[in-house]
Amino acid sequence: MLLLFGEFLLSSGVITPNQLKEAIHIQIDQNQLFGELAQKVQKMTGEQVVQVVRALHDDNPEGFGRLRFGEAAAKLGYITIEDIAVIVDMQAKSKKRLGEILVDMGTLTPDECRVQLQKYNDRKNNLSR
Repeated sequence: MLLLFGEFLLSSGVITPNQLKEAIHIQIDQNQLFGELAQKVQKMTGEQVVQVVRALHDDNPEGFGRLRFGEAAAKLGYITIEDIAVIVDMQAKSKKRLGEILVDMGTLTPDECRVQLQKYNDRKNNLSR
């Protein structure tokens, strides 16, 4: 069973449930949505983003129900597969990891975070053997 870093910190008594909850909320709030990034890099207009959202949620035409936002935008002809790769990469690079957020919050020091991350990785590696 895969134990996430936040769960590991919680079960180790390093952080409290409220600290984990707050950090996760911050992480979610800071996550940039695909449509926002597509507009930022001028690959899509605001109206195109709205049309994709409608296709995925409101109208839900045949074949759109299980697509991700970028896939639906490509299917509608608004962006290319190459654009999707660039935007997904931007999303990944802009997202802060839980440990970084806990350090920013002052819950952990950078050194504590590194130590706990090493313990977490050691535990994960031992479980996979």
